[in-house]
Amino acid sequence: MTTGPTSRRTVLKRSALSALALGIGGSASGAASRSTPEIEQFRVKGTRETTVRYEPETITVTVRKRSPALSDRLESQRDELVDEIEYDRTALNESKFDDDLFPERGQRVDEAPWTTHIAREAEWRELFAAQSENYGPEDSHLPSESDYDHAVWTYSDIDETGYERRNPINIVCDLSSRSFGDVQDVLTDDGWSFLDWDALPPHEYRRFAWNQELEQFEDSHASLGYAWTFGDPNIYGANGRYHVQTWEFVDGLVGVHCHEDTPVPHSVESYTTAEDEVRTIFASAGWETSANELDLPNAYDDHNGLATRVRD
Repeated sequence: MTTGPTSRRTVLKRSALSALALGIGGSASGAASRSTPEIEQFRVKGTRETTVRYEPETITVTVRKRSPALSDRLESQRDELVDEIEYDRTALNESKFDDDLFPERGQRVDEAPWTTHIAREAEWRELFAAQSENYGPEDSHLPSESDYDHAVWTYSDIDETGYERRNPINIVCDLSSRSFGDVQDVLTDDGWSFLDWDALPPHEYRRFAWNQELEQFEDSHASLGYAWTFGDPNIYGANGRYHVQTWEFVDGLVGVHCHEDTPVPHSVESYTTAEDEVRTIFASAGWETSANELDLPNAYDDHNGLATRVRD
């Protein structure tokens, strides 16, 4: 495992032992995750309620995230975030299959604990700077976003006032002779398609990553999908799919987040299955791939914090 050229500092000595020595630890949705005490000021705990309504011509998904901490984090009077998405079921059924797999009519409601981190962009910027400055020698402090020339996590925006930490970067492309477009070409040649931003819900598809060089969040530079069950329009993948989001950074580095989605109402089924799939695609296209090579501070659910490196 190494951070190689993707890190602006030498972090080879950072390991689980250094985390124990510092007495710093944390968790993300029940999974092990290295974190620092300062980020706990951004923590939000509450409930997430997902309602799916099935009608003959539409599927409507309403997600309600509730927490008394929201008003504090967003400096607003509300304690609930609501996203509603309506999908044209008729368009889905006009694709390459006759019927989807959902009931004609009905409703389902699921409620689960919700734990996350939310802060305004300026607060994230201050945190990343403090994490790299306040933990002593460069080879002993826990790494953060500011230690890498590529992103470590993805984030979603909340009314352009806050950013919620969401998913780990689990693949990093290290390019020497090829371009960002070549990375996309490998996937499209395999049958993937670019997602139509105008036709798909920003709540689900719009993700940001931290650009350390510019010290700001950036929208994903390209988003692709592959619906393996049915050929859904816009690669929506009503019955499940792989989803990839990519960002181009300095020195030929491309940060990639990929996951496998459940059927509607899409949630992450697995990070590792998608990472394995994408790594296999690049290897088959003649690229050099190394699983579990980059040790990043983003262990989350079934992602172990060890990202795949892809070289051209």
